[in-house]
Amino acid sequence: MTATAVTRLRENVERLCVAGEQANPKTARVTDPLAEALSAVRAAAQAVVSGRYGNAPAKDVRGTRPYKLWAQLLDAVQGEGGGSLLRALQDKGYVKRRGG
Repeated sequence: MTATAVTRLRENVERLCVAGEQANPKTARVTDPLAEALSAVRAAAQAVVSGRYGNAPAKDVRGTRPYKLWAQLLDAVQGEGGGSLLRALQDKGYVKRRGG
């Protein structure tokens, strides 16, 4: 199962409504989205190194799924929009803005 699939599955499971007794908050697993993202990126890098995606084609590499996912990942991490991780960390003071 890919890291992306695991992340999507985890997100969907977290949205489920559970009937009956709920887990005790003291015993419920606490997750850290930043740590999970780091693990997912490392797993993705290992998948590429291991040959999961093969080699890029000689032409139209930007049309491949791995390239499109990379572009989305790059935008999510350091995109100029307000929804990127970099911008969120900057807004909360964890990361300094360049030139200021």
